[in-house]
Amino acid sequence: MVEEQIPPSPATPVRTAKQPTPTTQAVELKSEKGVDYLRLQDLLKMGEWKAADQETADQILKAMGKDSWWQIESKDLLNFPCADLKTLDQLWVKYSNGKWGFNVQKQIYVACGAKLDGKYPGNEIWREFCCRVGWRKGGSYLNYSDLTFNLKNSSAGECPTVCGVKGLLEGGLGRDGKGFLLFSRIQTCKL
Repeated sequence: MVEEQIPPSPATPVRTAKQPTPTTQAVELKSEKGVDYLRLQDLLKMGEWKAADQETADQILKAMGKDSWWQIESKDLLNFPCADLKTLDQLWVKYSNGKWGFNVQKQIYVACGAKLDGKYPGNEIWREFCCRVGWRKGGSYLNYSDLTFNLKNSSAGECPTVCGVKGLLEGGLGRDGKGFLLFSRIQTCKL
């Protein structure tokens, strides 16, 4: 893990206290539910960040055996397959050189004052988290189309967006305040 300071201002790009160190080793594409992550890996290798983000959302649904985000219940997230979560996280961390991934997001979430207890942290903490990862600017949540998916210029933790922006506008986890549950699952899975 690489130690970095967390800046005081959400306007400044955020680095987590213990940011996952990217690996040069191959990521083992494990799935407890038979999900094939090869296409996601290929998109990430090519730097096709937006397509990879959308593929991640699709693969999360498959891993939960769901066809739509509207079918997701809290229990689905709190029981998300650990092997699948680890695969998704490792792929994002590796190909973004440690800038993006669920574990990166979890660490920023905790740095904002949230607890990993499966309970909503409150609007203030959630808004701060969204500001730090670049999903909220100038007091407003961004539209998915407002994101640049630019690895060099975006905030740490901006992708994948399934817990926030994608959810807020396209029916993902953020639509009804469930995105934070995935961070509790990351803790349970010991990622």
